[in-house]
Amino acid sequence: MAVLSNSQQAGSVTIAVSSLNVRDGAGQTHKVIAQVKGQENYPIVQMKDNWIQILLPNGQKGWVASWHVEINQPATPAAYVSPTIETLNIRAGPSTSFPVVGQMAKSESFPRLDAEGDWIKIRLKDGSIGWTAGWLTKEVPSPALIQPAPNPSSQAQATVKSATLNVRSGPGTHESAVGQVYAGDSLTILEQQGDWIRIQKDNLQGWVASWLVTMGSTPSPPSPSVESEKPTIRILNPGTNLRSGPGTSFDVVKIAKEGENYAVLGVEGDWFRIQTAPNQVGYVAGWIVSAQGVANVERKGNESLLKGRTILVDPGHGGSDSGAIGPHLGTLEKVVNLQVSHLLSRKLKAAGATVIMTREDDRKVSLQERVDSSIRRQVDAFISIHHNTSENYRVNGVITYFYSNGDDRELANSIQKEVVKRTGSTDLNARYGNYFVLRENPQLAVLCELGFLTNYQEEVIMKTKEFQEQAAEGVFQGIVKYFAQKK
Repeated sequence: MAVLSNSQQAGSVTIAVSSLNVRDGAGQTHKVIAQVKGQENYPIVQMKDNWIQILLPNGQKGWVASWHVEINQPATPAAYVSPTIETLNIRAGPSTSFPVVGQMAKSESFPRLDAEGDWIKIRLKDGSIGWTAGWLTKEVPSPALIQPAPNPSSQAQATVKSATLNVRSGPGTHESAVGQVYAGDSLTILEQQGDWIRIQKDNLQGWVASWLVTMGSTPSPPSPSVESEKPTIRILNPGTNLRSGPGTSFDVVKIAKEGENYAVLGVEGDWFRIQTAPNQVGYVAGWIVSAQGVANVERKGNESLLKGRTILVDPGHGGSDSGAIGPHLGTLEKVVNLQVSHLLSRKLKAAGATVIMTREDDRKVSLQERVDSSIRRQVDAFISIHHNTSENYRVNGVITYFYSNGDDRELANSIQKEVVKRTGSTDLNARYGNYFVLRENPQLAVLCELGFLTNYQEEVIMKTKEFQEQAAEGVFQGIVKYFAQKK
């Protein structure tokens, strides 16, 4: 659990459902002490698993379910500057002795980050940093409110998926919010930088996270509404059958679309009973959907899927080697690596595999010891679990590494596809990786980087049981599908 002081600027949450219960503890069994409304914002006090403690206006503290809020990284209002001359040089440092890295026109404006003497530090459009002469600039309003609107008919469109979505002054959750858009709103896309897009809605212009919108000119119908705090399932594949009962012999009552969400009413065998519409109930196979707020369902007969296979699960780092440390919440990579690895191990054992772990607890294991275990037991697959970092805090997503271009690459591609499908994370693709545990390992081996601790949103999410369960399920499904193809 991370306890955050005011000085740490824990950020805030925006309520993403119409009404949400606030409880006196972190769980649905705790007493309801208040209710909050959709689109309202509340400061974060602390987080525990998949629950967030917030501060109410009366000073009272209470807990809300994290899957029904949007987490806003703390930010300070951004000031913008424009040149007072027609063209102004942008330099690599705060003096004329530094090289020119660009220029800004009188019609342009950039966020002002800091100052040193008479020089002003600004953020450029590509996210990099530059310096410009302060005596040749002036402060201006946010360009989100002053730029003229382009012709929407000639622009690509996007549709908002989340209940409430912040529009920010720049491409990142660290930037200040300049407005909000809502589920079903149609947005005009002006440009894209990585996972962020600059949009326009009427007179509002700014940046939104691309993973919270649907790209395309035709708005998609909103997903079925979810009753506050009920666990949900997300449809992973287009054309998924929803049936009248818990089995393939029952009639199909609806064809669900990829990305739709439904409230879970119960579990019958390996099927979820779900709310398909007001006063209508249906069933969906638990092994083909992604669950939130409730454990994933494992298909009956799973116990023979990996029978006879020996899988080595390698939780990266451990002991005095903490691995990466999340800069926002202090998350230790060695801890989340082990948590996901235990979940994966249980799934592999349930599928009939013999499972070896390089560490069961918090202790240091050398890279050579990890490889030696793989060789000594002649394992069928070596799966190393890690969480990533980047100097660019905007980078987010999943990468699965391989060393050789043969079976290693096939397994990496299979795992990458399933983890992305299960978690909804950005797909950074399976890639070549010259890592010791892969390079020196003659057995089939991959290394999974399940997200970036340096990205605020991902650090928050990766601490939750829901994400860890989905990530482990994705790795598991990737292993199963790889070996199924080898039979």
